[in-house]
Amino acid sequence: MKKKVLLMGKSGSGKTSMRSIIFSNYIARDTRRLGATIDVEHSHVRFLGNLVLNLWDCGGQETFMENYFASQRDHIFKNVEVLIYVFDVESRDVEKDMHYYQSCLEAIMTNSKDAKIFCLIHKMDLVQEDQRDKIYNERVLELQTRSLPLQVVTFRTSIWDETLYKAWSSIVYSLIPNVQLLESHLDNFCKISEADEIVLFERMTFLVIAHSTRVDNGDVHRFEKISNIIKQFKLSCSRTQGSFQSMEVRHSNFAGFIDYLTGNTYVMVIMSDPTIQSAATLMNISSARKHFEKLEGAQFSKSGVIVSSTVDLEERDSNGLQMHPITNTPDAAQENKARVQVLAFSRDGAYLATAADDKVMKIWDTESWKCLGTRTLIRRSNALEFNKDGSHVVTADKFGDIYNMVRDIPDVVAPVKTAETSADAEGDEDEGEQPILGHVSMATDLALTKDNKYIITADRDEHIRVSQYPKGHNIETYCLGHTSFVTNIKMLPGEPQKYLISGAGDATVRVWEFLKGQEVQTFGIRDALGMPPAEPDAEEDVAVFSLAICEKKNHIAVIMEKESRLLILQWNEPAAKVELFKVLELEGKPTSADYDRSGNLWVTIVPEEGKNDLVAVYDNDYVQQEDLTKYINTFGSKTVETIPDLFNTEELRKHTTDWRELKKAREEKEAARLAGDPDAPLSKKRRKNKNSRKIPENAAEASSSPATPSEQAQE
Repeated sequence: MKKKVLLMGKSGSGKTSMRSIIFSNYIARDTRRLGATIDVEHSHVRFLGNLVLNLWDCGGQETFMENYFASQRDHIFKNVEVLIYVFDVESRDVEKDMHYYQSCLEAIMTNSKDAKIFCLIHKMDLVQEDQRDKIYNERVLELQTRSLPLQVVTFRTSIWDETLYKAWSSIVYSLIPNVQLLESHLDNFCKISEADEIVLFERMTFLVIAHSTRVDNGDVHRFEKISNIIKQFKLSCSRTQGSFQSMEVRHSNFAGFIDYLTGNTYVMVIMSDPTIQSAATLMNISSARKHFEKLEGAQFSKSGVIVSSTVDLEERDSNGLQMHPITNTPDAAQENKARVQVLAFSRDGAYLATAADDKVMKIWDTESWKCLGTRTLIRRSNALEFNKDGSHVVTADKFGDIYNMVRDIPDVVAPVKTAETSADAEGDEDEGEQPILGHVSMATDLALTKDNKYIITADRDEHIRVSQYPKGHNIETYCLGHTSFVTNIKMLPGEPQKYLISGAGDATVRVWEFLKGQEVQTFGIRDALGMPPAEPDAEEDVAVFSLAICEKKNHIAVIMEKESRLLILQWNEPAAKVELFKVLELEGKPTSADYDRSGNLWVTIVPEEGKNDLVAVYDNDYVQQEDLTKYINTFGSKTVETIPDLFNTEELRKHTTDWRELKKAREEKEAARLAGDPDAPLSKKRRKNKNSRKIPENAAEASSSPATPSEQAQE
């Protein structure tokens, strides 16, 4: 179940800093490097099995705020469970802040009348200590008056102490269904184990979920202090390549034990007897573990949340951790029947588009994981992207055509178009599928600007084209400079967007001022990897396979074809250039990468022989976080007839021999090697095909000359 949480407040109030500390493993001093939130940033944070916080961090600049209350009002404030409004206690424009806050309340009353309201009076550390209570109480009184008839809960917060954890623990607590049932079982556990106090923490954020106390304690902030301390300790473990599992603390007055309880929680048990044996308490925790796992699974699980899994979800790993038995069994008519080649999420994360080798595109609702529609495309798609509001999906296919498709459309099968039918149907296009532009060679990637004004497309013939969207026949300019096929294009962070980055088969990444068609930088991959220059007559070079952008850190992850190293580049917008930040050594060859909203880098890899890891995750300091992927990477072996080629750049290269023959020859050689005969000859049929193929005398000219329409269609 998803719970929509709005995080709002004026620009500079500290929303993004607190979100990064709670959910992204930042420490307070590192938040200084965070940039301002642009428009709305979405984060999906999973708690307790199937409880997901759909967090909308809304940029607080005046232009955005006015849009939220006008053109985006229904979209922003619909189905809200919790509104969190952050006030900067040092703000000099309190009245405007209050005006925005009351506008939020009016929109909430119209669109989400049952939403809970929380106000955080933030940056209290900047107020003189002897004035804090007075100023806070004055703000609370004013907020309660202006919030009527709605009820508001207020907290004083600072990123420098435990008050931030106190506020967010209370917010999350209000969203947990049937939390009283959880607390009653915790009470029983406390009595049975004769503990003074037991506290339940969420595993990743270390926010307090529930607690049971048998002995009064005078420090009302003790839980939040513990959250703060333990999370800092966990981060310290990560930076030293370690991982936090459990902790035992002994004092002259007590003994404390922290250990995992379920796959989503840690438990802290406090005993007043400092001489108690560790084994006794740890045995009690172990005995309670199975009970709480069943309780959590029954309480929070529901079907339809796992899209794909390589692991039996009811099996335990080596540490005894257990995934809850939640599965997704789609209707047979909804299943993808072929390998999914490309996919894209809408900008708000509400929809997923997938396109497979069988030319079938599907649209999925990411909350229910139900298939909303299926369309059979004319040709296989090489790239997908949603437009700004998610109402359309733009697709680029292998023949160079770019289509603009309505998202909400019933299942349809595209007609097979011929030259005759296309001529007859001119001006009578399918309203759900509009061709907007075309290339004369295979389209390899596309990108839309945030404002939806421009579409940038790339092709096999080294071209990058900048066109108006959706009227793609209006060409703004071309970005020309690559000497081999272009594989990836991405918009670089900036407001307004001004620069584009591209990767290609010529071992370069290039930065463009795209509206001018001007190349501003060429970054050499070989130099960054310490590789010698390519031979002058070399037919192939290092190909950039994938690019991923992190707007929070202005980082670009660069994957090269069949290369086990991954480059991290730093984007310097004022200087309009990228610089090498880090080289990551992976245990396998990466196939794709992307950053999540928290700034973690997720990488899919082809594991080395003897390894089983399919996914690796790196935090903001690029330290690997194995606890995030242990379930994905716990899988068994299966014998298959063929393994698909996960690196599809071979068909983009312009060889003097057809790429299909080269690929087939490599596959036969690999099969022979696996069979123990690396020098096995080609089959008679393959030799005949190879010998009968005629190569033009001037092969270089033949390979670079444009294909005729019939040749292109055969390809």
